[in-house]
Amino acid sequence: MSKNNQLVNILQLIRTKNVGPVVYMQMVEQFGSESNALSVIPKLQSRRSKKFEIASRASVEDEIAECEKQGVEIITYLDEYYPPLLKHIYDFPPVLFLKGHKHLLRKSAVAIVGSRNCSLFAQKATFNLAKDLGSKGFLVASGMARGIDSAAHEGALEKGTVAFLGGGVDNIYPPQSKDLYHKLCNQGAVVSEFPIGTQPIPAHFPTRNRLISGMSRGIVVMEASIKSGSIITARLAFEQGREVMCYPSSPGNKSSGANMLIKENQGVLIENIDDILKVLTKEQVLKEKTFSRYTHNKTVELVEQNLSVARKYLKSSLSYNPIHLDVLISSSNLDAQHINIALIELELDGYIERFSSGRVALLKPIDNE
Repeated sequence: MSKNNQLVNILQLIRTKNVGPVVYMQMVEQFGSESNALSVIPKLQSRRSKKFEIASRASVEDEIAECEKQGVEIITYLDEYYPPLLKHIYDFPPVLFLKGHKHLLRKSAVAIVGSRNCSLFAQKATFNLAKDLGSKGFLVASGMARGIDSAAHEGALEKGTVAFLGGGVDNIYPPQSKDLYHKLCNQGAVVSEFPIGTQPIPAHFPTRNRLISGMSRGIVVMEASIKSGSIITARLAFEQGREVMCYPSSPGNKSSGANMLIKENQGVLIENIDDILKVLTKEQVLKEKTFSRYTHNKTVELVEQNLSVARKYLKSSLSYNPIHLDVLISSSNLDAQHINIALIELELDGYIERFSSGRVALLKPIDNE
């Protein structure tokens, strides 16, 4: 298969309605490749009056052409430049879009996050920490916002920094970061999992934040309010098995989120680059998601009778309370493949959601079809 055909298949699958990163990899696992998954989807529709909306090849080819026109690189999870640590998170995106220098994504990264409305002291401290991290060979990751993010990018610009955006990489947000954006495109990189043309909206930023922490060995929290997006990112990092390092604020400071993380034993107090390096010498045990993709022409034998039984079983067994997939399978007396494929059908129809713990739950009642 040519690289272009492979890219078209990858984009067709991820652009198909209700196919997010998790169900995408479930389909690759079950069917062996994107092309196999796309060919199997119509076979899953025999009992339905409505059809799964597979993204058209023409629309995907237009997307690729527009990226080429705008100088945007498309990096898939099969690409050598895909950030190595990112594939260790539960819902890593199969596709990233990049403007700038893609080789930077291979570097060992440390994220720095914090308040947009930070103090001048925190801004200077962030700049210096980022510069020191760069001098030690680390890539600095952040989100291109005002305040701490911008100081982190500026400090690391000479040695390497990457910004993850909450919209398409062609969309400068916030607008005040226009100069920084162009610096990053020229000397660093801007990255997003959202297609070009996507407007940044509030719902995109938590999604974006998991990538900042996910590609990094650790995250440094500077001034950040207790209920800020930076604290959400830090908690994501903690759940992902990353090191969380906190630059303390003065007691009583309204931006005391870092202090709170230290108190809750979810973060380690750091004050300088030496402290960061000591933390990063710890061995991290990160489990990368494994999947049996491209097992040549993996044969998927769909036995309609078995699928029908699996569908009925799931309808009676699933609820709004999450249940572990292993429990579903072991309690069913059915083979795992048909349970998994029936779950994929439900995901494509928007009936269920999966959790990083391996559990699944209903989003809405399953209709009779």
